[in-house]
Amino acid sequence: MQSEASDAQDKYYQQVQRWRESTKQEAYQTASLNPEANAIQRYINCLSGQWWDKRRPKYKSSFFDNRLENCRIADLASLTDTRPTIDVTTQIDAYKQQTQVVQNVIRYEWMRNDMDLALVSVADIARLMGTGFWKIGAATPGYMQVVPCGPDNVMPIQPGFHIQQSSAVLYRTWKSLAWFRNKFPWRSSGLDRELEDIDQLVGGPGQYSRPSYLDEYTWNGMSPQMRRVVGVKVDTTAEARSSIFRSVELQEFYVDDPQINESKNPVLMRHPYLSLEQHNWWYWVRPGERLYPRKRLLIFAGRRLMYDGPSWAWSGLYPFACLRLNPVPWSFWGLSKYRDLLPINTAINEIVAGILDMVKRALNPTSLTKSGAVPQASWKEFFPDLPGQKLYLGPNANINDLRYMPPPEIPAYVFQLLQHLSVEFDRLSGQIDTGALSKKKQLPGSDSIESMRDSQSAGGRLEGRYLEAFLRDAGVQAMSNTFQFYELPIRLMMLGDAGQTLQDYNYDGPNMLPEGVPKEDHWRNFSIMVSPGSLHGGQKERNKQVAIGMASKDLFPLLNLYQLLELPNPQAILDQLKKERDEGLGARGRKDVRTGRGERTGKL
Repeated sequence: MQSEASDAQDKYYQQVQRWRESTKQEAYQTASLNPEANAIQRYINCLSGQWWDKRRPKYKSSFFDNRLENCRIADLASLTDTRPTIDVTTQIDAYKQQTQVVQNVIRYEWMRNDMDLALVSVADIARLMGTGFWKIGAATPGYMQVVPCGPDNVMPIQPGFHIQQSSAVLYRTWKSLAWFRNKFPWRSSGLDRELEDIDQLVGGPGQYSRPSYLDEYTWNGMSPQMRRVVGVKVDTTAEARSSIFRSVELQEFYVDDPQINESKNPVLMRHPYLSLEQHNWWYWVRPGERLYPRKRLLIFAGRRLMYDGPSWAWSGLYPFACLRLNPVPWSFWGLSKYRDLLPINTAINEIVAGILDMVKRALNPTSLTKSGAVPQASWKEFFPDLPGQKLYLGPNANINDLRYMPPPEIPAYVFQLLQHLSVEFDRLSGQIDTGALSKKKQLPGSDSIESMRDSQSAGGRLEGRYLEAFLRDAGVQAMSNTFQFYELPIRLMMLGDAGQTLQDYNYDGPNMLPEGVPKEDHWRNFSIMVSPGSLHGGQKERNKQVAIGMASKDLFPLLNLYQLLELPNPQAILDQLKKERDEGLGARGRKDVRTGRGERTGKL
């Protein structure tokens, strides 16, 4: 029996390895369909100031105006300059208190984990690569984080237009051996020896290594041509493999697995190495039901399988949010913002560099003479760019035999083209020349400048709407994770008394799950909304002014006004104002003493 179990286990691992290799190759093929895949390095070089090829002759000007980098900074600042307004709502009156708790937890984590900077990072990735991702993670006893990723880290397989429509998603990165030992102590034994085996299988760059499911005897008998067909291409350099700080590739496969329970008995789906008390995503599957209704998760350290079981998230979603600031209907992948700006910036640099070459020729003119007019020794020592130079001419030479070659004239259309390119770059990037506005006789007001910016950056407003949809997708998972991992003690530490609800004191507490409701489905009673225009600084300021005007006429609730103004702890401010009003205190803490009419007029 023990031998049969061992054979079945070996067969299972071989099947899993074959599945990993084929799925990984399909993920790579899908990633190669990104239209920006071959241009990303060019964008990075230009943003870093490497505009010219290294083989460019040294005598040519290497001037560059890095408008692309300036546009990047300005766009990221305008797109993420304010904190989004996030509201959690429900139609069930009994859960109204929970909406405020979940909303406050999300805001608290937003500030504690600097998610505003993570939003800048993912927007930066989306502008560069066309598509950016957040990997959303959470853990007990109340921890939430987001990791900005690019298409080289997150690879959807058979995606639709939305990442949640994919058949599977591969997340890949590199982690140290110590990280694997801390995360998977039950499967890390001998992982360093497997790393040595991988080094032996790996050849130099451009070579192919033996797949893990193929035995060494068969591999050694294959021809080089056949190895190219079935082998795994090696792209790891020898320097990286000989590093002291060894690392292993982490691969997480989130799969929408349709398998069902074909047995006649219920099956307990759980973490294979943790007890039920140590995790809360275990569940029972009755006969005929799906084994993985909330996705299946397989984790590999290189070739070794570290985890195979149900996904950890109650939401049943892939733990990723996808951002595309310029999506297209013919592809899952978006287009980079620099696709249109880079050729214009390149043309500007080439024109200015050519003009500077002409300036050099004008300041350092070419000297001309004819044979015999100037002695060879004098001509070699003659430098026309140095002051006080002397040149000895022959006795029969004419003064016209020595002259300077005039530099070529630059046509007027060159400067016209340069001006046109500058204006076109500003138009496409949505920038406004505030320096030119300051030279006008009548300086426009802030509202006028904001209106001009809005009219010129229509694409920026559309990008803001895509960013709001991205935050809403991430917020849905953050809301589910709050119910799953944030129990009463951590909420009390974060929010004080405002972090508790009536459901925390149920029999199954301390959590916000009501009795009789499946724990995985309670979050579906809530919805999250990102207020339109809340990421647009100008629009948000206008909304504040309107709200202040309405509040002065008692047409806008004070609590909502304080929240709109983003004042810290608005409820405490409102309670303090109410207390002072009940005690008859004025705005500066003094008692309001009512005077009679005679006292006000001076007549008793």
